[in-house]
Amino acid sequence: MRDTRIILAALICGLALSASPALAQPTRAQLSEAEARFQRGGELYNVRNFEGALVEFQRAYELTQHEGLLYNLARCYLSLGRYPEAARSIERYLAEARDLPAERRAEVEQMLAETRSFIARIDLTVEPSNARVTLTLDGDALASSGGAAGLAVSPGRHTLEARAEGWETARESVVVASGDRRAVRLVLRHAAAAQGRLVVASTPPGTEARVDGAVVALPSVAVAPGEHTLALSAPGYAPWNGRFSVDAGGTRVVTASLTSTRGLAPVWVIAGASATGAFLVAGVVFGALTASAHDEYTAYYRDQFDDPAVADLRGRGETYRALTNVSFGLAAAAGIATVVFATQMRARRPSTVNLSFAPTPGGAAAGLRFTF
Repeated sequence: MRDTRIILAALICGLALSASPALAQPTRAQLSEAEARFQRGGELYNVRNFEGALVEFQRAYELTQHEGLLYNLARCYLSLGRYPEAARSIERYLAEARDLPAERRAEVEQMLAETRSFIARIDLTVEPSNARVTLTLDGDALASSGGAAGLAVSPGRHTLEARAEGWETARESVVVASGDRRAVRLVLRHAAAAQGRLVVASTPPGTEARVDGAVVALPSVAVAPGEHTLALSAPGYAPWNGRFSVDAGGTRVVTASLTSTRGLAPVWVIAGASATGAFLVAGVVFGALTASAHDEYTAYYRDQFDDPAVADLRGRGETYRALTNVSFGLAAAAGIATVVFATQMRARRPSTVNLSFAPTPGGAAAGLRFTF
């Protein structure tokens, strides 16, 4: 490994003679162990066991706090493709090794610039922002609990997780290339045991439902406890909107009747009204003819049962009476149809049935509400 002997000499001689007053002087035993670990780290690095070399150099640095070992750590991180850690080690090396020759410092600064060019950034946000969460990046804990701007990562795939008590784990994987900057949003949802459930029933086929603006699959969806908005829409029907609240572990059943916008044309109402009027006129005419025939029959022919003219008059009276009944019956039917046609021409307020169930300390509570 390049510079191994130089750094080793500094480790053995320089530290032993002039340790920083801000740090405790390493003991002879610590220096001896650090030397052995440094040599072992160099051997592992030379056979490309970079993980093993990293561990040995880290242990030597913990024993001595010698800034020269930061350079060795940086080389191991670079070999492992861990560019953010490599950049941090190089930055610390430049900050602590104040007596570096100008040429050597320029070389290391160039190394730092090249290392930074491989780094990608992730802007992480967590919702809800007031949740006390534990964040991890590729399984390693992050210091921030509410998100982080500009997380430095190496190129490749990374997995971010947010965990909090009483919430389901939010997880997102992202692939970044060197120099990328990506935004990742982790949204925590209440754990199933603490959630409520919304059941939407009696909607036309093809209805789309949105809870708090997000599309959900019907008929049942888990929601967090609290108040929510529900929006229903379907082709050919007027949109429906409502608000409801769900208790933890409770169930809210909403039965919504959407209003069709496919109303009948006015011609049907006109036709129905015209038919109603025509049948009423026919009923009146036939009623009058029935009354006239009955009066004539009563006045002149009541006792002449064998006379053909009397029998004909009696038959015409029966016919007129039947036609009168039929005409008024048809008028009533046409009138009802006209009213139905008229109601289909204007929007009606949709009706809803709101049924709720929620656990209580003594068992369960239920509520029922109708809207017309």
